[in-house]
Amino acid sequence: MYLLKNRNLILDDYYMYLIVLKAYAKRTSKTYLKEADRLIYFLYKLKIKSLSEIKKNHIEKFIIAERKKRKISNVSTNLLISCINNFTFFLFKKHNFCENTHLKHMKAASKIPKMINSKKMVLLLKEKYPLNEEKNWLKIRDYAIGILIYSTGMRVSEVIDFSMYDVDNEWIRVVNGKGMKSREVPTNKLMHEAIRRYIDCCPFSMLKGFWFNRNGKKMTADAVGRAINTMFGFSPHYFRHAFATHLVRGGCELMVLKDFLGHSSLHTTSIYTHVEPQHLVESVNNFHPMSSIRINKNFQINFN
Repeated sequence: MYLLKNRNLILDDYYMYLIVLKAYAKRTSKTYLKEADRLIYFLYKLKIKSLSEIKKNHIEKFIIAERKKRKISNVSTNLLISCINNFTFFLFKKHNFCENTHLKHMKAASKIPKMINSKKMVLLLKEKYPLNEEKNWLKIRDYAIGILIYSTGMRVSEVIDFSMYDVDNEWIRVVNGKGMKSREVPTNKLMHEAIRRYIDCCPFSMLKGFWFNRNGKKMTADAVGRAINTMFGFSPHYFRHAFATHLVRGGCELMVLKDFLGHSSLHTTSIYTHVEPQHLVESVNNFHPMSSIRINKNFQINFN
């Protein structure tokens, strides 16, 4: 199959593969599609005319060129590699592309932000609570979004698709997450109150959406990010990490947290928890049956 001539056909087929078979969110699928398109154009410049001519070194050249052009970190490079590996695997399955071009990921230091403790978070939420500002409904909106993410661990992509019909008395239904899955997460009174205040003061009809900008248009993921950063000083994803970390520190089991976050892998959940080594030591000392055993200076064992 000729690459440039059948570019649109390949990309349309790939997009359907991502949406239908892989069940990726639209935003994720468009990111993957964009990288695939860049690869096709790069191969065209290398005078690669058909799928049968593509070799692993061509893919490696593309990664090196994009890394240099965009000046991206190892973490971002790994995201690019994942996109390209996904695309070449699709070519293998759907278009009889048989060359093994799978690339290994680069070693990257984990950039996990330092997490504030739950007491400081509560103080921050108390400080930012919009008092007597019914006229400034945008501040009430931004506060409600922050409370929603911290209370539920929702992704930004899930926040922008949120509906008032997703809230029950004690639970919230999170829909349209990664993999088109839905899940239920317990809620709290402050979150209900924050959302109620926003609904009461928002000048636009909730039949057309839920989170609106000042012009009555549905908020984008970028707009949500800017709003949260302006009010609280950190990103929506930081709130998601705080939700996970504070629950684990409070005694929540990882398997339960995994379901709350909508993860398919327990390893991913463990990365979110920001649990320090000292906290793990304290947990073992508090709960392991051997921790009650004491040895005195004469090396005599005391089983209590």
